[in-house]
Amino acid sequence: MLKVDLNGKPISFKFESNNSDQHVVVEFPIKPGKNILRIRLQNEFGLSEQSFLPALGRASGGLRILSKTWSPARDQLTMEVSGATGGEYELKIWNAGLIREVQGAESGRKAGWQTLWIRIPPSRTEPYHHMKIVIRFWRKVPPG
Repeated sequence: MLKVDLNGKPISFKFESNNSDQHVVVEFPIKPGKNILRIRLQNEFGLSEQSFLPALGRASGGLRILSKTWSPARDQLTMEVSGATGGEYELKIWNAGLIREVQGAESGRKAGWQTLWIRIPPSRTEPYHHMKIVIRFWRKVPPG
């Protein structure tokens, strides 16, 4: 269920989605003083990565998310990623209880948050490697 209110009063909204993302769109006038917009979502999933600049003069070794594609039923997310061969990367996951299965990475826990670990295989010939990560979700929130 999705609810949107401004200063405690319901307001209209639109839900826009495409193959790679989805958004709640609201339009409202700003009144003088404090304005509080609340968007309540259910079964929302997110992931984030920390980017670091390479040392001066060095090549980047960071993970690149090249594409994200959702299935039409929104029960599978496919990501194409690229990273330094032999590299290990961590993505933080929000609402990991929605995940049913992961391919191409490992999910787990780390002090205070859920994580997704991506390990790029070593290579003697290529400095960067592309991988596909597939995350499958429960159709409904799992019991428990």
